[in-house]
Amino acid sequence: MVRGLIAEALELPPDVIGDGDRLLGDLHLNSLRVVQLAAEAAERTRRAVPAAPPLFAEATVGAFVQAIEELPAAEGETGSQGPPEGVREWHRVLVEFTRPVEVDAEPASCTWRVFGGGRLRALVEPRLTALPEQDARPAVVAFLPEDPDDRAIDALLEAAHLAVDTGAPFTVVDSGDTASGFAGTIAAEYPSLPVRWIRALEAAPADAIGALLAASWQGHAEIVVDEDGRIGTPAYRAAGPAQTGRAPDAAPPLSAGDVLVVTGGGKGIGFASASFLARRWGVRLGLIGRSGPDGDAELRDNLARLREAGVEFCYQPADVTDPESLHRGVAAIVDRLGPVRGVIHASGLNRPARFGEIGAAWAEHAAPKHHGLRALLGAVDAGACGCSSPSAP
Repeated sequence: MVRGLIAEALELPPDVIGDGDRLLGDLHLNSLRVVQLAAEAAERTRRAVPAAPPLFAEATVGAFVQAIEELPAAEGETGSQGPPEGVREWHRVLVEFTRPVEVDAEPASCTWRVFGGGRLRALVEPRLTALPEQDARPAVVAFLPEDPDDRAIDALLEAAHLAVDTGAPFTVVDSGDTASGFAGTIAAEYPSLPVRWIRALEAAPADAIGALLAASWQGHAEIVVDEDGRIGTPAYRAAGPAQTGRAPDAAPPLSAGDVLVVTGGGKGIGFASASFLARRWGVRLGLIGRSGPDGDAELRDNLARLREAGVEFCYQPADVTDPESLHRGVAAIVDRLGPVRGVIHASGLNRPARFGEIGAAWAEHAAPKHHGLRALLGAVDAGACGCSSPSAP
């Protein structure tokens, strides 16, 4: 049954999927889809849905099947009053804090290739490019400004490709919070490559960054340097009412009849989120996607499900990377349903590929998330929507 579920997701015959095929590397499933398949497989086989997302980054089909078979049997029937048992525990608001960390005091002699720009590069690069020792090994560092443009991202990608191709240790010095996920992806796909992501908070001293870059390290590290030069590693804890500003029994942030705009809302996780909130809170849905229902059977079926459930919605085909197209789509939703009170940005390009395979298509993958979100907030904030400011539930 589990193998059949994977075959169904890939639209392939089950007999062409081998036990040794890797879910991500060979079958090109993305990590979110694998987690969804794990939950669905557990439900179909009457196993307990795992209380934390399983780690299947390098798992084979055989290992995935075995992991599902080893889950404990489910207790009772899954009701319709909420998510399956275990899911609620790993859906929560998290608060970041910094945990102190010791840095290797032994300096590493490196010949640095430096990419990117910004204030910190100008201050730190001179100490990196001083005459290295004779046995210095190559290393790569990319500096990112707080709000990087496309040129800065191109420099980041060039640096990462050089590190991956040569096996040189790779560091990103990030003046914002742009590249933690990117660095983590490189570390996951190339586990033997030393990868560091250093977030330098505003006014972090250049001497502290330089000393940190000079220190040796192994594996994947995430480090934060504050304005006083203190070094820590980011960690997370569940937020209480004091951090979220909401009491446990507080009313939902959106009320029945409010308009929620969801990009990527016709299919996948965008549709699932929109449909759930429409049923739970009674919101009206402004759904935006690139395809039209006439040529997309999955989209057509999803919209039919909303009609059958009595959900009031308006679907508008629009490209989130085209501000004019998106503005027209949002304006049409406002004309039909009224002012926008919340947004969910779920648009994305779902063509999974490893970093070494994606090449120049990286910008195409990133555009819906980065440029698309800016275009969406611009459309909502432009005044054509009749709302004072965007909000996100």
